[in-house]
Amino acid sequence: LNPDDYRSHQFYKLIDYLAPFFWSVLCLICSAVIFYRMILKRPFQVLESASAHIADNDLDFQIACDGNNELTQLCRSFEIMRKSLDANNHEMMGMIEQRKRLNDAYTHELRTPVAILRGYTDMILKYYPIGQMPKEELVETVNTMSEHIDRIEAFTDSMNTIQKLEDIAISPKDTDTRAFFEIIKN
Repeated sequence: LNPDDYRSHQFYKLIDYLAPFFWSVLCLICSAVIFYRMILKRPFQVLESASAHIADNDLDFQIACDGNNELTQLCRSFEIMRKSLDANNHEMMGMIEQRKRLNDAYTHELRTPVAILRGYTDMILKYYPIGQMPKEELVETVNTMSEHIDRIEAFTDSMNTIQKLEDIAISPKDTDTRAFFEIIKN
């Protein structure tokens, strides 16, 4: 063999030696790409999109992913989590709305006696120092003010009781209905 043929022979021998590794790596890369595109890509896209929606607090969507592998099971778990978050959000919004209505009622209920107290206070401060308010009328006005203060205190106590009732854990137990109705009757 001449030197050029010898080098060519050595080169082909090296290619013959490296060819299985090259084709193995190439096939491995191709199968990984195919596996990713056929099996992994769609669930990853669905999960990424779902994560973005949840991060934006947008729970008005559905997570759908076909298949029966671990990633599609994860997608189904994400859908269960999304439904749970959505239900919790609706429940929370309902509670916030109830709390708002309660606060509105509380505010309305307090405004009347406070307005009356303000009016009586202004009247006393205006007319009593200059002697235009008889002592009997002053005592009657102060008694009315005291009644409205009692009303505010009673209302505040009832609101505190309602708040404390929310904190009590419910523990159901069997009860004799006759005894229960007797307690209610009394």
